[in-house]
Amino acid sequence: MVAVVKEDVGTEVQDFRKRAWPEGDIFIDPDMSFYKSLFDGQVKKETLWGFLWKMFVGRSEVSKRMRLNSEKAAAHKADSNLKGEGLILGGLYIVRKGGPAEYGFAESEVMDYAPVEEVH
Repeated sequence: MVAVVKEDVGTEVQDFRKRAWPEGDIFIDPDMSFYKSLFDGQVKKETLWGFLWKMFVGRSEVSKRMRLNSEKAAAHKADSNLKGEGLILGGLYIVRKGGPAEYGFAESEVMDYAPVEEVH
């Protein structure tokens, strides 16, 4: 398995490797080709004001899901920080070596994640 990140700010990639990805390859994608592949050739980005509204003021189902995801991350003591650009949406591809993507997930909102039951 490999991880694709869009930037390496300070010791972020090194810290990620220690914390979550000790054996896998990590590729830095400065052109954001991976991110563009998730969203029809475009980089999808949330605005700061949109994120803050949804997180702290909004009452929609999206806002509720974002707050719930934040609470889950905090309960699992997931490390987070304010380094780098954090409003670009990403996702997940599962691809067998030499084959096509067998599973794809694109965030619809910041803090989305692929349902674990679909990934297994």
